Amino acid sequence: MLESQLFHVPFLHDSNNEVELFLDDQYPNYALGINARVHQSELSPTFPSNAQFVDDMNLEFLLDELPFALEESDLFWKEMQDIFEWLKIADCSGGKNNDECCNHRPLIVSGCTSMDRLVQRPLTIPNEGFEISFQVSMNHLAKAYGEAMENNQAELAEVIMRRISEKVSPIGEIRERVLYYAFQQFSDNKKQADYIKQESCRNFVTAFMAFYQIFPYGMIAHFTANSAILEAKPEHFQVLHVVDFDMGEGVQWSSLIMSLPQHITLKLTAIKWREEDSDSGRKFTETRRQLQDFSGSIGIRLHVEEMEIQDLAKEMKRKTKNGGKREWLAFNCMWALPHMGKRRSSRQVMEFLAVAKDVIADSATNNKGIVTLGDGGDWQTMKNCNAFGPFFECCMGRYEALLESMELNLPVRLAEARLSMECLFISPYVSFVTLMQTWGDVKEGSCDFMKGLGFEGLMMNNRSLMEAKEMVRQGETPYGVRTDNNEIVLEWKGIPLVRVSSWR
Repeated sequence: MLESQLFHVPFLHDSNNEVELFLDDQYPNYALGINARVHQSELSPTFPSNAQFVDDMNLEFLLDELPFALEESDLFWKEMQDIFEWLKIADCSGGKNNDECCNHRPLIVSGCTSMDRLVQRPLTIPNEGFEISFQVSMNHLAKAYGEAMENNQAELAEVIMRRISEKVSPIGEIRERVLYYAFQQFSDNKKQADYIKQESCRNFVTAFMAFYQIFPYGMIAHFTANSAILEAKPEHFQVLHVVDFDMGEGVQWSSLIMSLPQHITLKLTAIKWREEDSDSGRKFTETRRQLQDFSGSIGIRLHVEEMEIQDLAKEMKRKTKNGGKREWLAFNCMWALPHMGKRRSSRQVMEFLAVAKDVIADSATNNKGIVTLGDGGDWQTMKNCNAFGPFFECCMGRYEALLESMELNLPVRLAEARLSMECLFISPYVSFVTLMQTWGDVKEGSCDFMKGLGFEGLMMNNRSLMEAKEMVRQGETPYGVRTDNNEIVLEWKGIPLVRVSSWR
């Protein structure tokens, strides 16, 4: 166990703010902010020994590092008022602006500078059944939308989407927020929704750091994959070559670097996809610098490069033809994990895995390497949906579970932070465009990634399972971790959130 040490975790470093992570016993119960303690396992990411859950005191510290214009800008609140005008609730006279409908509106205090006052239960309601009626109304509209899409009634489906977008709010109950993120592009307040995202993006580095450390989705996937890689690597190989499907911020590799003996050289190859935007090159350069600085500080030899998937296949074949090198291959594919903020196409995943299959099969070594797959899209559940209605309900239920799990650590009084994180890391997955892309993948069966490739599943070791259970405090929280053949599955109240598997 590493204690009372100071080191620089690359992805937590902000060149402007000089944010660093301290491994110290000063805050042994906290997993968030500047102070944290490494979990008892060498492989474990920056978790405290009893879990990653955070108390109110430390979240207050986070908010000092996560300034939101919500509390500071009168202009922002003026524009936010329009978004929170979900005042035409429960089909009051067809949405007409009459006195009866006005009596059903939640009270919004002029000049309010705290979202806490907005997220309270409406202060002016006719009876106790009103809130229930609103939720029932949302459920019926959502079901009607699924049926309209299933019956190819496009015009009716669009009318229902617009009606839903008029009624829902980003500060409502969980079901309401999921529907808001799904249909916000049809809202008349789209400009205000875009403004919220712009304000959230200003704090992306700090919000990302907090999201990754507070919630277990990414950490469980990375920890499990890294454990599988190190367990499978033969001892006589001096070079560990990891090919990464989507390196992003490079957050997965700091714990792996710390776990390597100093005689091992780590080579990281990040796949460069042609569809990436112009900022991807600058992002990769910064990630590479941070990882190299970190590995150098602890004496690990690291080489980081970026390569297109076609060039990688050619390079690997050339090496094999020339006799190969004494390097052991690991193909790592993390897909649609919440902290990634976007989902690459299933076509790209299939292309990556096909190349991995060819390269491993052509390897000049007797040890053919490994493939690790982290699935945040829960294809195993989605592929059983044979119609749009069940598919839509499955998606809504899954993302409701995700938002509910977030509320365990972000109470109502921290609604500003929760709104920003949902906007940055959840909304892109729930959006109408992403839902339709996912439905297309389900119909085509293109998300059954390992089907037909001939990989053999590797059983996860019991130590990884026990570590993952301890991370989420299984039995004390609604989180659960279980094994399913060669998978480790992170669940919330029995609903799968992340699946991690290893193959060869």
